Amino acid sequence: MKLFFSYLILQWKRCAKSVIKLLAVTLLAIAVVLLIVLGMVKLLSDNKTLTLARIGVSIPEDEAVTAYVTSFIESMESVRSICTFEYMDEEDAVKQFNEGKLEAAVVIPSGFYHDVQVGLNPPAIIYFPENPGLVGSMFKEVLTSGVSYLQTAEAGVYAAIDTAYTYEAAISIADIGQLLALDYVSAVLARDNMFSEESVSALGEMDLLSYYFAAGIIIILSFSGVAYAFMYARSLKAVDDKLKVNGMNPFFCAIAKILAMFPFIYITGMLVYFTGLAISSRMEKGFAEYEPSIWLYMAAIAGIFALYFEIVYDLTGRGKTGIFVLLIINVIGICVSGLIIPPAYMADWTNAIGRCMPFKYLTGLISYALYGTGGGVI
Repeated sequence: MKLFFSYLILQWKRCAKSVIKLLAVTLLAIAVVLLIVLGMVKLLSDNKTLTLARIGVSIPEDEAVTAYVTSFIESMESVRSICTFEYMDEEDAVKQFNEGKLEAAVVIPSGFYHDVQVGLNPPAIIYFPENPGLVGSMFKEVLTSGVSYLQTAEAGVYAAIDTAYTYEAAISIADIGQLLALDYVSAVLARDNMFSEESVSALGEMDLLSYYFAAGIIIILSFSGVAYAFMYARSLKAVDDKLKVNGMNPFFCAIAKILAMFPFIYITGMLVYFTGLAISSRMEKGFAEYEPSIWLYMAAIAGIFALYFEIVYDLTGRGKTGIFVLLIINVIGICVSGLIIPPAYMADWTNAIGRCMPFKYLTGLISYALYGTGGGVI
């Protein structure tokens, strides 16, 4: 046991002497992570916003009620989130649609509202392109849904009017149509109260910066293992052989190296964490707050990384080969584990490989420590 602790202290001293190299590797990893984060934030932020579809609407001047209903429809969340209405006469609407300035054009005929009231079925003319694109297709779905609601309302109104023609009614046919139409409109608009609003994100319950802060810590720690390659150099084989002769088997040598790496990995992780907190505190909308539990969770993560580095270096025959293999495993593992591109954007087979790598679960662990959620990487 005395030999074990002597060897452990020796490795601690060697790690301490290599602190400059460790710092350089950490700074390089931070720079790489910052470039990745900036690129992905820009990419994902740009994809969040869709260009609203421009819809030309032509309503005759005598259709005051139709204009009122149309303006009300325009203000609905489901409509204004994908398109904007531009009111114009029929000639301008058709012209701009043909020129490609409008995604669609809706032409309401004169007497539209009155005809609906009395049981006629006046057609509205809708100009729509053959290949509308994403936003145009979304508007088409909303339009189809609206037409379905209108058809249901018309069926009810017409059925009541037919009944009124057969049997005596207390009010006029026009009043029946208006009363029932308003009741159907009220029922349709009340549908919003049937649903609760919930946002579904590829990042899970975290925002973009929080997601990449957690992933960034794991990425930086994974590449910090390059700094510990000196403990596995081929030139130290004679030392290992001497230890075997003196009764210290390879298992205890591995334990000593893991314990030697642990405090330095732990300190590196905490430094990166507090650096992130400092940056977050200077931002208008921060992405992290201090969590006391991070001390315990970071210790667990540091221990897992120390074991990971020991396995990679020991299995690859030491030396520069170990660094090369470690870098390859890190790059592939980080990419397929959702630390750069969220898993929701990747193929199923890629996610299946990612579930076999430790990075996914380590990021989930630190996400839980920081935000109480596993995030989009789980």
